[in-house]
Amino acid sequence: MTFIGDSQVESVVNAELDALNPAIDLGPFGQVALVPIRRSAISSPLLRMPADDLCYAFNLVRIPATSDASEAEPARGCQQGHLRAGQGGRRHPVPVSAFPMSKGEWRDHFGLAFGQLDAAKRRYDPDEVLTPGYEIF
Repeated sequence: MTFIGDSQVESVVNAELDALNPAIDLGPFGQVALVPIRRSAISSPLLRMPADDLCYAFNLVRIPATSDASEAEPARGCQQGHLRAGQGGRRHPVPVSAFPMSKGEWRDHFGLAFGQLDAAKRRYDPDEVLTPGYEIF
């Protein structure tokens, strides 16, 4: 899932759709989701979103035809590359994300809020048992 500000949504989505090969990038049952969201409706303090008052949740949902795990990974050239190129997107990493992030990418993702997250992690999870696998810290 990626959040894109209203000022950039048209160019970003058009670029993604132009580069999309539905049969490969989405699979036979995949979807393209684009949902408007007002920033004022979001109260999560660490959710990274663009500065625009109106943002869009944009997601390319790959649904493979079989349960073969190798089919589940989307083409890496899609969504991630364009949004890292400074086109106004903020990726929202989810547990089943096909794009793993390094510790440095997590720090970049949270920006100035990383210190707040790090302090909360040390206070509420001193034994480091919560959220294994993300490699944030």
